Amino acid sequence: MYTLLVENNKSALFATRELLVSYGHRVDSATSPNEALAKAKLKNYDLVILDLDLPDESSMSLLSKLGRSIPFLPVFGLIDEMSITKVMRAIKMSAIDVFNKPLTLKDIIFMQHQVTETILV
Repeated sequence: MYTLLVENNKSALFATRELLVSYGHRVDSATSPNEALAKAKLKNYDLVILDLDLPDESSMSLLSKLGRSIPFLPVFGLIDEMSITKVMRAIKMSAIDVFNKPLTLKDIIFMQHQVTETILV
């Protein structure tokens, strides 16, 4: 799967990227919403994994822009601390699901299953 990982924390970016690569993903990364949106418009990603804790609500803004610009692109959120309000807001704005950080192998398998289910339907 070709994945865009959006994370502004360098160590979290590295760890998540390594986990995804070890499970067979080709990963591009972005550390800002502008960089992520530009990459998403240029390439045909299978999914986006978005840090929902980017500063200044920029993750929600990016989620909204991705939903408008590339409506069928599957986006999954990552969050430091689970907040029902933030999760519900992200899902209303087109996120498929939200996971606690750090991402686990089980989470990746679930994402892949969700993406392939969406493609097959």
